[in-house]
Amino acid sequence: MEFEAISTTRMIALMLAGGVFSIAGLYMMLRPRPEGAAKVELFGLKFESSSAGLLVFLVGAAFLTITLFVPERPTASDLDPKSPKTETQKATPSPSNIKEPREISQDAVVKEAEPNNDIREAQPLAIGQAVTGKFGEGSGVDWYSVSFPNNSIAQHEIKLRHVDGNRVTVKVYDIREQEIGSLTTRSGAAYLSLEGQTTEKIFLRTSGAIGGSARDTYEVSVAPR
Repeated sequence: MEFEAISTTRMIALMLAGGVFSIAGLYMMLRPRPEGAAKVELFGLKFESSSAGLLVFLVGAAFLTITLFVPERPTASDLDPKSPKTETQKATPSPSNIKEPREISQDAVVKEAEPNNDIREAQPLAIGQAVTGKFGEGSGVDWYSVSFPNNSIAQHEIKLRHVDGNRVTVKVYDIREQEIGSLTTRSGAAYLSLEGQTTEKIFLRTSGAIGGSARDTYEVSVAPR
């Protein structure tokens, strides 16, 4: 015979009822019996008060015994696989959380292309590109041009990085070939903001120190701030 599963609340109620009935039955059986005690009639049978106490005790014992055989109904949290578990589980990263290494485009870095010794021969440079140059391979001056679509120049900046050799300088000219800024570095990187500028195209004139050697190497780029 199989018992139907019941909820935890009903299980606790049965245990409490069994405990109350058992204690009451013990009290009725153990209390002093007065002479001429009344008879208790139950199901056509007559019992003395002590017999009634035994019956109450047996009912309580039955309630307690039932809880040993009736299974407890699982709760919703036990059936939900997403609910937190009591055991500590080692988190395993899902494939969606694993970041793939970012690939650098081959077009992100370009090399100086001669001839670019004059503003009319300026080498075009895209926004976000970095060009590497080396004085002494052609002349001591290299020219580059950068165009800005939709008048977006004010949101950009120029980065000049010293790679090797002596001092490196960049002078910036607008589309009318008028100087609008400059920056110099002897070590590391230097930045020049283009905030406030309105020209749609600029020219970058890079040069090394006077008497520089063939080791004078630089990197220059124009990118959003």
